Amino acid sequence: MGMRPLPRSVALVTLLVPVNILVALVGGPYWLLGTLFLLGPMAVLWMVWNVLRDTSAPQPELPSAAEWGYQDRADLVPVRCE
Repeated sequence: MGMRPLPRSVALVTLLVPVNILVALVGGPYWLLGTLFLLGPMAVLWMVWNVLRDTSAPQPELPSAAEWGYQDRADLVPVRCE
């Protein structure tokens, strides 16, 4: 089983970094450099939002009393504090 392709938002935000560096290295206009610099944090927030909302990998519903969802380790069980 191979890896799923990255969401488009991850590719676009990752591409934004080398573009910003390239604009700075070639002496691009300051307005473009500043815009790319200010766009960075907003682009990262947009990427995080898209990745968290991604439904391409189905997640099973957890049974009752399995709040933590450890599916790979049977020795981790919820502890009740009374």
